[in-house]
Amino acid sequence: MITMKRARSTLLPAFIFVTSVFLLLSCSESTEDTTKVIAESPLTGTIQGQIMPGGSGAMVELIKDNQVVHLIAVDKEDKYFFADLAFGIYQIKITAEGYRSVEPITTVNLQQEQLNLDLKLQPNGSEVGDLAPDFSLSDVNGNKVALSDYTGKKSLLLTFNRGKF
Repeated sequence: MITMKRARSTLLPAFIFVTSVFLLLSCSESTEDTTKVIAESPLTGTIQGQIMPGGSGAMVELIKDNQVVHLIAVDKEDKYFFADLAFGIYQIKITAEGYRSVEPITTVNLQQEQLNLDLKLQPNGSEVGDLAPDFSLSDVNGNKVALSDYTGKKSLLLTFNRGKF
């Protein structure tokens, strides 16, 4: 019996040691796996959206740190798409002939995989107080008259008749 007690007493510490080593190795492997997953997760995303109204033929600039990093034309559906962008702060500027952006430059903070952002344009000269574009028409006597001929005058009455008489 004395021999058996000694065998048990030497097996128990060996069992505890082997179990501890196994647990330690298991924990370190799972930590490495987690680290790999975090390291492999991309910190990039996309910025996409639509320009309204449609048919403007807009160009969209993507700016980071005061540098244009991408310049694209909208597609047939007036949509734009920037992919594989590092997370961070960007500015978006839209240009289109005959239009201006409601916001001259839109600032966005890309912090997720996908950012959807629809942007609006409005025709030039469409706000109260804007200067009307110069144009010329014929008066009732056939003389050519331009809007600029009346600059500085007190009153101007314009009438437009729809249809033919």
